[in-house]
Amino acid sequence: MTECLRSTSCVAIDVGPLGCVLHNNISDLTATYYAPGVTHFILNRSCEPTSPPTTERLLTTTSLVRDTTGM
Repeated sequence: MTECLRSTSCVAIDVGPLGCVLHNNISDLTATYYAPGVTHFILNRSCEPTSPPTTERLLTTTSLVRDTTGM
């Protein structure tokens, strides 16, 4: 999937038990068929984000627990 995202011509990817196939031509997607164990992902480069990215920083805390049972 990362390779498809890096390629500006990639339009889809098929992921299966033997590896993956990148589709670089939109006409590859006109014929569809079922193949057991293969998942087909279509890349939509023009989709809009549903919400703006957050600019907030999340604060994390760490707490220590002391074992007073002697175990």
